[in-house]
Amino acid sequence: FQAMSKKQLDASSVLLESTTEDDRSDRFRVVSRVRPMLSSEAAQGAAKAFKCKGGQLVVGPTRDSCGRKTAFSFDACFGEQASTTEVYESVSEGMVDNMLQGLNCCIMAHGSTGSGKTFNISGSDEEPGVIPRFLEDLFEGMRQQTSQQKEFLARVQYIELYNERVRDLLAAARSKSGSMRRGLECDGLAVKEHPTRGWYAEGATEIIVTSAAQTLRAIHKADKFRRVSATAWNELSSRSHVLLTLIVESREIVDVEGGEEPVQIIKEARMDIADLAGAERTFENCKERVDEGKHINRSLFFLSECIAKLARRHQDESSPNKSCPTQVIPFRESKLTRLLQPSLGGHAVTAILVTLSPLEAQVEQSLASLRFAAKAKTIRTYVTHVELTAEQSLIIRQKSIIDSLKQQLQEMDHKLKAVQGLEGAAIFDGDAAAGGITQDVEEHETRPVRSRGMTADDLSADVNRDIHRRETLELKLAELSGLVLRADASERAMRKVGSSSQSNHSW
Repeated sequence: FQAMSKKQLDASSVLLESTTEDDRSDRFRVVSRVRPMLSSEAAQGAAKAFKCKGGQLVVGPTRDSCGRKTAFSFDACFGEQASTTEVYESVSEGMVDNMLQGLNCCIMAHGSTGSGKTFNISGSDEEPGVIPRFLEDLFEGMRQQTSQQKEFLARVQYIELYNERVRDLLAAARSKSGSMRRGLECDGLAVKEHPTRGWYAEGATEIIVTSAAQTLRAIHKADKFRRVSATAWNELSSRSHVLLTLIVESREIVDVEGGEEPVQIIKEARMDIADLAGAERTFENCKERVDEGKHINRSLFFLSECIAKLARRHQDESSPNKSCPTQVIPFRESKLTRLLQPSLGGHAVTAILVTLSPLEAQVEQSLASLRFAAKAKTIRTYVTHVELTAEQSLIIRQKSIIDSLKQQLQEMDHKLKAVQGLEGAAIFDGDAAAGGITQDVEEHETRPVRSRGMTADDLSADVNRDIHRRETLELKLAELSGLVLRADASERAMRKVGSSSQSNHSW
């Protein structure tokens, strides 16, 4: 990058068309996991409802019209003895490489209340879940691919959907009260549609991050403001849908054949990790719990409707009869489906993690999740790169700010040298008067100081103020320079995160 002038980079900043060789055409990936039975459930003699046989998930107590047991086939089926490492490697297969190549990705955790969605997504100190493991692999991948021709910039967004109201969890964590951000409410953000980005939460906070540990610290602080409460199936049940968005921007200089000037390619990839609240029947008389259940069930219903109609659309497209009417997908009926539309609409590499309770008493809710996943598995995706222009690139804007700070530091250096020269002249003036140095030298060296009415102490204070200002500029420059992952970045920002503090979640 240093070998190319700014004019050359601006001239070569073009929005290249995505090639079909790098695009992806695939179906939704579906992975199921049955959580282990709790000791209290085993002590009560609860019956188990699922068995994993030959890559299939067999539902024990239910049978079809022919008397056969109901079975579901997914990309992977994990039983009670599986670890979160196995689940992560299966559900996120190839997604880190896809993101680094500029492709959007999505992971959704779907299941009934108390089936282990949050545990699989977040994990614990002893057994990290999908989010911490994915962050470690993502930042390690960026570190390995960073060079003089390629650099990355990552940022994170964390929002909550509670009773059809979007809440900014990162802003809540940054504020003292958890409800205000810079004088503005962080609750009730509007969900708007952009012509190219799709649906987004307007005004949601985005934090630039440089390591997995920094990202996890921000997530753990924000988790304290999530809506949770005790239910019949779980002591800390999520009462809201949570959406974590990771955005990775890459900038690469590519040589062009024929001796032409190099071209810079700027790509942006998004990873949405959704921890969906579980549908449940509410038998409590508490109005708050009834309202929560109503909004959760409503949003999950429209999510199921979108999945069912998307599956029907792809079946119609693959059928020889093309006269079928076009399916209208009800994305606008819920804020959850609006925010997930870029992923559900086939423009992202999408995986669904279905978590199941082993209890026979919850088999009805588990079957609803399994049917949802079976429909989603038939949806085909057509993923393309998202490429940006130089005006849209956050990396280039950060570099512009860094160049401006460097210029200010240079100007400050010149000013400090000039002021320090005047301070030396003032000290020399006092020595000359005491030692009887000639009047010509005295007037030449001290007249500028006397004309300003400044003493040596005044000049010393002025120098100290300028030095403090210079140190402040240096700190700001170092902070901004560390945000872009480059080959010359500090080792602290580039090192792989081995072990980091995790949220304590339980089944």
